[in-house]
Amino acid sequence: MNTSTTILLAKTNLLRVVDEQFDEVLISRKVHGEAVEDAKHLGYDDAIVTEREIKEGRIEVKEVADKSTIRRLMRDFAM
Repeated sequence: MNTSTTILLAKTNLLRVVDEQFDEVLISRKVHGEAVEDAKHLGYDDAIVTEREIKEGRIEVKEVADKSTIRRLMRDFAM
């Protein structure tokens, strides 16, 4: 998931629903930094929700191995 999706799902209390629908829910270390670490410093409650889902094993933080896939997705979705 990207940062925006993670934050919006946490804000609407739907983050756990995603885990129930998929075998794996992954975010990158960069998304973790933006959606959890940066957001916690700014006082956003959704960061706490996301952090709890990670600690409880419902979301896994992984390093992105294939940077070309990220570049393609960013290009395709005009990000």
